[in-house]
Amino acid sequence: MPDEREESESGEPAQTGAENTLTEQYQKALADKIIEVEALLVEASPASLPLLADKIATLETDLAAIRQLTPPPPRLRDLEVAVFTVKGHVERNFGKFEASEATYGEAIRILQAAGNDDESVSQRIANLWTCCGLSALSENSKEARERSIGHFDKAISIRENTPEPTLSDQWGLSASWLNRGDALSRLGGEENLNLSLEATGKAAEILESFNLDENPAFRTRMALAWMNRGAAYIDLTSEYGRPHQDDAIDAYQTAIEKLRPGAEKGIPETERILAVALTNLSRARLQLGGHFPEAGVAEAREALTLVGENEIADLELANLGITARISLCRSLELLQGNTPGDLEVTDIAEEGLSIVMKVRKNIGRFFPGEAMLGELMRCGAEAYLKHSPHFLADYLMEFLSDENENHLADVGACHEVAVQVLWQGISELQEKGFQDIGTEAFEKREALLISWHQCREALAEIRARYFEI
Repeated sequence: MPDEREESESGEPAQTGAENTLTEQYQKALADKIIEVEALLVEASPASLPLLADKIATLETDLAAIRQLTPPPPRLRDLEVAVFTVKGHVERNFGKFEASEATYGEAIRILQAAGNDDESVSQRIANLWTCCGLSALSENSKEARERSIGHFDKAISIRENTPEPTLSDQWGLSASWLNRGDALSRLGGEENLNLSLEATGKAAEILESFNLDENPAFRTRMALAWMNRGAAYIDLTSEYGRPHQDDAIDAYQTAIEKLRPGAEKGIPETERILAVALTNLSRARLQLGGHFPEAGVAEAREALTLVGENEIADLELANLGITARISLCRSLELLQGNTPGDLEVTDIAEEGLSIVMKVRKNIGRFFPGEAMLGELMRCGAEAYLKHSPHFLADYLMEFLSDENENHLADVGACHEVAVQVLWQGISELQEKGFQDIGTEAFEKREALLISWHQCREALAEIRARYFEI
């Protein structure tokens, strides 16, 4: 029988009503699956990787089936771009940065091949270039960071040549400038740091036109721009001797000023970023020579108040809490000097380490801030050595003994600190020699030496169970 389908204007057989319905069903089913994956990505975790990988595989299979339809469905290009975009997001979320960069690139090629000069298409391409840049920026190599700058530049070029940019366009442009600044800072070098300041300055300038009260994300990005400027000023000061101490402090204070109105309204995201900014400012004072330690103490205390009890359930906040406590301890040391008997620093360190053990119990032994754990352990150990040496061994064994189920015995950085501080104490006692032999002071020193050597030997036995020696 002759084919009863009509011819379309392109010469291809036109689809019947039933075929159109079937095509729409295919497209809707695929679109629904894309939305489902996007929703899962919002709360992505390592445990969800297998599920997301399966769903991406299903999306690709469904897309391949739709591509076989003749003639091609009218929304095929949009579906292809959506599938490759969400696939790139999944890959980037789970550390497959080279793959995600290539996947985003495929989505860009599909849009560019369409030859459509529609402004909305250009903005989608700009968004994808930004995503490419973020993937490359996440790779730990000079070449990838340089490549990321090229991607961000393409996004910037598109957005800056938009005839009548919308608020959304400006938002995207601020992101591209901010990310460009981040990439330049990571590359390092005085010229790149100055270019980073230029980029973050443009991001902040764009964001000045936004009403920060409309959306917490506006405040967050504005604060990030100023914090990134502060970090660049610190690097220029500490690495290249440039006189930017005041600029660094002013940048962090500006970030805090931008955040306070939102935090005072109790907006959780803003409170969280304010805690970050306060911690960074407190730490910056130490990095720049420890000026105004009383201000550093106040900032670290406020940051910990904002973090509250959320550390135990939130790994990022747990890391922030450790950083804030280290800054608080070091600022207190500068403020208090040699005040005898002041053990607030030990209380702060013990509280932080106890919280870390609870976090590790909740999420497993993995904890990304091992170096910071060691530094927090050092704060407490040095304070005990200085102000109450007879409690030093008890402090170290409380956290490093594996007799209890919850411990830090498998954290190498903490063991390293313990050994260093113990040997420092032993050396200091041995330097006093035997000039006061037979006195009470001598007997106390000998008891301390015995206690510290026993502690050192016990820690060596513990390390043998967790590390190759």
